[in-house]
Amino acid sequence: MPAGKLVWGKQYWWRVTVRDTAMVTATSPTLTFTTGVRQPTVTSGLATQGPGGREFDPRTGNYTTTVTDVSVPTAGLPLQV
Repeated sequence: MPAGKLVWGKQYWWRVTVRDTAMVTATSPTLTFTTGVRQPTVTSGLATQGPGGREFDPRTGNYTTTVTDVSVPTAGLPLQV
């Protein structure tokens, strides 16, 4: 869809009409869809550590931390989440 053709949060209706080489036509029922609400721009600073590797970045207000709750030795390949 070319930019600017749809509006955020608006309902649209559409249908399709086809015609074959014998000039026979068929039309679909009218269908509807609503465009979603535009999401805010996400900055590239989310989920990154602050200056000097700190967990809190005062410039953006982002808090990032990494914690391992428990390590359990297992047989087989290592598992990571």
